[in-house]
Amino acid sequence: MNKFLLVLAFGALILAGCATTQETAKGSNSLAPAPPGPVATANANLTPSVVPFTYSMKTYIQGYLDKSVPDDRVNSLYGNSSDIIAGGRKVTSTETFGTPLVWKGMLTDPVSGKKYAEDERYYFYAYSSYDTSAKQVKAKNGQVAYEANFTPIQFCTDATPSNITTSEACPDQFETQKHGLKVKLLGSDWTLTSMTVVGTGVSALVKQVVLVKGNTTLTLNDGQTINSDNTQWSVAIVGGGTAYGPSIAQIQLKRLVIDDLAEGQIVPFINKPQLRKLQFRGLEALKSDTISMGTGTRNFPLSSTDTVHVDISYVRISSSNNNAFQFPNDSVSTVYLVVGKPKGQIQVGVILYQNTQGYFSKYYDIQWDGTNNYVPYTYATGKTSYIRFNKAGINAGNPDMLQKTIFIPELVWDTVKEEGAMVFDVGQADAVNPIINYPTGTAYIYYQYPYSKTVSTGGTAYEAGLITMRGSLVKELGSTNATIQYAQVLRHALYRFTG
Repeated sequence: MNKFLLVLAFGALILAGCATTQETAKGSNSLAPAPPGPVATANANLTPSVVPFTYSMKTYIQGYLDKSVPDDRVNSLYGNSSDIIAGGRKVTSTETFGTPLVWKGMLTDPVSGKKYAEDERYYFYAYSSYDTSAKQVKAKNGQVAYEANFTPIQFCTDATPSNITTSEACPDQFETQKHGLKVKLLGSDWTLTSMTVVGTGVSALVKQVVLVKGNTTLTLNDGQTINSDNTQWSVAIVGGGTAYGPSIAQIQLKRLVIDDLAEGQIVPFINKPQLRKLQFRGLEALKSDTISMGTGTRNFPLSSTDTVHVDISYVRISSSNNNAFQFPNDSVSTVYLVVGKPKGQIQVGVILYQNTQGYFSKYYDIQWDGTNNYVPYTYATGKTSYIRFNKAGINAGNPDMLQKTIFIPELVWDTVKEEGAMVFDVGQADAVNPIINYPTGTAYIYYQYPYSKTVSTGGTAYEAGLITMRGSLVKELGSTNATIQYAQVLRHALYRFTG
């Protein structure tokens, strides 16, 4: 079970880690409380709760919902940014849909008239990764956090707060807990009804805060879980320093254990009452070209009188696009790689296609070097990749686990021209039906990232069901066949923050 950490700090909502559909959140990632100073005049009552909203975010597959926008597939929670506040995706009051998603404003003590600035922030982190057991992309290793940062709210509003070092030293009329001060928590209005001070002198700290919203009471104890409804959430209360006496600058809630998220699953802020939530929405819709592969033995006449080129073994690659493979004089949907029983002009490694006369033509791309042959593959209008065939990977026996044969590359970035590749072995080349996988046991495809056009080894093995870094789907795999839904458009993992 992966840990899904939620930090709740009373003062700022911070969201970490992935690309969003809104303006990137700005401002410091620091947890330091808001600096003291003059504040603007405000009404004693807070504004109504923030209106319902939906805030969308996205990452690459095998990418991170973190502070990097757009996603760079580098984990921002490593090294010096191991904390979600430093490395996560942050959402503050700067993200709007006409109305800010996150509250920022002034609090007014209705009795003393003192004013406090409050600034909410949300943070998010997850790794959008293919799960080999579930055969789907999940949000893994997730963390979420909430902050509310204050100009420190003093236990005692006496004119010389530095002299107020214990709860007993504060006259009743100056105790903030008795003033009905309203604060924002997770976008809703709560009344602060209790601040418990522990310790004396400069060590006196607020260790418990009680908030009330209608019939709901939240008792937040520093270093403990919230209550029986929220046993997965621990609490941290941060003070404002000795200049303010016992005070509240931040309150943090941390979600201790959360499973990986499958499509449609959520993480609430908090369990009860549930006020906000992060939802993993799965992947963008797949728009694809279908690639099918098969093997066999057949005649490949090069002319009407050709009786030489018969009973030749091949691996076939076909596309649902009629003009997928474009050659100098022809556009076809199927090509053949000769792998066994060569004859005459048709040798192992030759690429063949059926021309408009009904006969077969040999194709040698300008990149042909005697070992590798590249065939242009148009997978969508105006979009071309190059399928690579490695002659040295064709085996008379079972497929060679090291030397690979067929490479189907795909772009895996929105802007960076870097590719991954789906990779196949070829064996039993002289058989009636050569194989592109082992004849018994589980069939595997290999995936290489980054894809190297000059290296024919390596890659990670996957069963059928693989969703690649581009979002292509390996639908079927057998010893002599394969079906791939090749993504015509790069797919992203989607997240939604709602309230």
